[in-house]
Amino acid sequence: MRFAHPLYAEAVREDTPALRARNVRRALAELVEGAGAHREGDKLRVAVWSLDGGRPVPAATLLGGARRALRVFDYRLAERLARAALDVEEGFGARLTLGQALVGQRRAAEGEEVLAPLADAATTDMDRIQVAATRATNLHGGLGRAADAHAVLERAASAITDETLRIEFAAVQASLQFDTAPNEARGIAARVLESNSASSRAKVLAGAAACLAAAACGQSLQGLDLLDGVDSLTDAAGAFFAPGLLLAIARWLAFLFAGRLTDAMRVARESYDSTVGREDVTRGQWASCLGHTAYYRGRHP
Repeated sequence: MRFAHPLYAEAVREDTPALRARNVRRALAELVEGAGAHREGDKLRVAVWSLDGGRPVPAATLLGGARRALRVFDYRLAERLARAALDVEEGFGARLTLGQALVGQRRAAEGEEVLAPLADAATTDMDRIQVAATRATNLHGGLGRAADAHAVLERAASAITDETLRIEFAAVQASLQFDTAPNEARGIAARVLESNSASSRAKVLAGAAACLAAAACGQSLQGLDLLDGVDSLTDAAGAFFAPGLLLAIARWLAFLFAGRLTDAMRVARESYDSTVGREDVTRGQWASCLGHTAYYRGRHP
């Protein structure tokens, strides 16, 4: 059962006594958890209801909810749940999630303070990749420290032992350096695209990075040709990231950089329309792209 409009739910919550609301949330958490919490978003609901209902919550449940909140871009909630998980039990995963939530809120200095110690605490290649990618993004985009971001990526690359993950991380490096070191990014991406050992995921990411780096060098049309070569790999790239979304954003930016605003508007419009009528957290992203394209076309107040 759902309310016909979110305002109705808000009105009911406003009129519900605090103690009753607390009991209802606790009961909802127990019911959904007892049913297996198998639906999309159930782990996040259970974590929030349990926390708000005063119910003891295992650190793993809170961390699972925090990670789900990150995936739907609710960074404030992710921070809240990650901090609650740390209150229950100190752990690398909760620290990393907290750092990612702070970076997502553009609290760059706080994010770096949390993330920096994790570089030495990481024990797996995937942990190293996540810490380095988040720190590099934050150092470059949030703190304006491009040289430090580059050093973080280089250090992580040298520590990764798994060959498949090393190639994937190279693609990550290229995607994070396309604007500050476009020629280097193009070289890294080219090596990934030519590698027989590169996964579909790595090639999709490298294709997007190569396109953006080419656009940054004033060669947008060449970059668009590179995207055409990896479009067929999106289905095999897996759900680690959204490959279709990544390539669509790269294509939109390349058209924008090339001054092909009609094509940029088409990509943004088609992508936005594909999110209408269903729950899709990227709708806001594409609305922003539509607004930017309209602005550059001179259609603004």
